Amino acid sequence: MFATPSLKNLRITGLVVFLIAAALATVLSLQSEQRRQHANRERVQALAGDHAQHLEENLLQALSATQALAAWVQWGQGDIPNFEALATSMLPLYPGVSAMALEPQGVVQHIVPLDGNAHAIGLDLLNHPERQKEARLARDSGKLTLAGPFDLVQGGLGALGFFPVFLTDSQGQQRFWGFTNVVIRLPQALGPAQFEQLVKQGYHYALWRIDPATQQRQSIAQSATLPVDAVDFDLSVPNATWTLSVSPAAGWADPAGLSLKLALGWLVSVLLALVARQMLASSKQAQTLQNSVGNQAGQIAALNHHLQATLDALPDLMFEMTLQGRYLDFHSPRTELLAVPVPDLIGRTVTEVLPAEAAEVCLLALQEASKAGFSQGRQITLQLPDGTHWFELSVARKASQTDTAASFIVLSHDITDRKQAELKVERLSKLYASLSQCNQAIVRCQNESELFPVLCRDVIHFGGMKMAWIGVVNDQGHIEPVASYGVG
Repeated sequence: MFATPSLKNLRITGLVVFLIAAALATVLSLQSEQRRQHANRERVQALAGDHAQHLEENLLQALSATQALAAWVQWGQGDIPNFEALATSMLPLYPGVSAMALEPQGVVQHIVPLDGNAHAIGLDLLNHPERQKEARLARDSGKLTLAGPFDLVQGGLGALGFFPVFLTDSQGQQRFWGFTNVVIRLPQALGPAQFEQLVKQGYHYALWRIDPATQQRQSIAQSATLPVDAVDFDLSVPNATWTLSVSPAAGWADPAGLSLKLALGWLVSVLLALVARQMLASSKQAQTLQNSVGNQAGQIAALNHHLQATLDALPDLMFEMTLQGRYLDFHSPRTELLAVPVPDLIGRTVTEVLPAEAAEVCLLALQEASKAGFSQGRQITLQLPDGTHWFELSVARKASQTDTAASFIVLSHDITDRKQAELKVERLSKLYASLSQCNQAIVRCQNESELFPVLCRDVIHFGGMKMAWIGVVNDQGHIEPVASYGVG
């Protein structure tokens, strides 16, 4: 009728073990979900940054047309002869620009093309209720300013690029002449950002800004459904800030994955409780205990197989090292990313395997992890058979219950694609800088003999080139060098 004390102890022990293991499994599952969401946010942040970078580059290229026009105004002391012809020839060079305008004292006087934009003639931007905030900011700061989006007088939605022009009078004083202006049609100018790809990949997005006049959030472009709990990426546009917000359409949480982790954790908790109960069973239950242990061994083997499969799915290189940088173990399916073959790796040190600079970075990361428990963010560069690769290191001290020397787990993440994208952006920035300088040189110089050497020099100084030269075709059909700069 009543359980014996021995049986009560077995039940209590099993229950305590289950509760402790289940609580630990729940905490670990929740922490794993948090880490997954954090990693997903970082990935989405990087994705948003890529799209925003394309948009920022396109806007800067379009807005650079205002500086070219300003140079012409300064050269003509407030007048551009044949402005219509000049603007018409410039428009194809700036795909994001739909119109160019001259605005002496802030009043629209000339606009090209006139067809479809005639309603803007005579518009006083410095006193217009919707335009004066940004127009006065551009005039007072003396900086290129991107205003909008807002409804254009000539119809449609767009943004305006204001570039304030100052002329030097006979007394050498700077006086405000007015603005050179470009009209950027929206959403047509957003094409290079390829926001539609975000939707195809399963994300909601919103491009917005804070309206300086109302201090309210103003939408520039968005998906059919607004993002919720989004990550934000700020774009630095001239004298303003735009923000790109992105979130997964399915949300950040993974209820199915979390439920699976909890179920596995509780299953393991049940197994541990059964093991504990069997270990306290009397000698009469020896055969039952042996059968249970056999069952548990199968479960442990399955768990080990699951763990091994999880490790095999990791894309990163994983090493176990000593504090002195000696390789103890290695795991990764991507052996092509190793500096040396696997048989030549174990037992050697980073100073024997890696270049001196990379080895020094690895040792510094190990020292940092030894003191702080972990290290992340340090980067190394390796020359592999398929080219240059960049890696980011994450190092953590490996827990040990013995008095043996500490070892460390090192994850080496291949960030080559990201680094190459950064180098590409840097090259494009230098190219845009050299093109801007060339535009200014075209305005300043009087003839080809003066212009060509200046163009070659500016390409070297601002474009990061080693040597530049210009040739013309002579009467015999041969290319004859007429100007050069630098050493090839």
